Amino acid sequence: MGNDAEARLQYDMDALIDWLNNKWDDLSCPNCKGNNWKIQKQMFLTAESSHSIESNGNGIYIIPVSCEDCACMMLLNKRIVMEQMMLPEEGEE
Repeated sequence: MGNDAEARLQYDMDALIDWLNNKWDDLSCPNCKGNNWKIQKQMFLTAESSHSIESNGNGIYIIPVSCEDCACMMLLNKRIVMEQMMLPEEGEE
């Protein structure tokens, strides 16, 4: 991965962290109630599925977010996250 791609990934990670901090009212883990989250730097593509409307049968890009205390993991749908990150905050236009 080149320097430009790495810089873009870091920018996206920072934006994702800001979005999560604003979107989630309670950042505690639903399993252990801790607050020690780690966002994976790489997104993953789920296995191909002909039943997936969102991905045209090619799978869905997911962003893994895991609790470092108990290993509870949430998988975020990249398309939905990116769409919501583009929306203006309430009261802004």
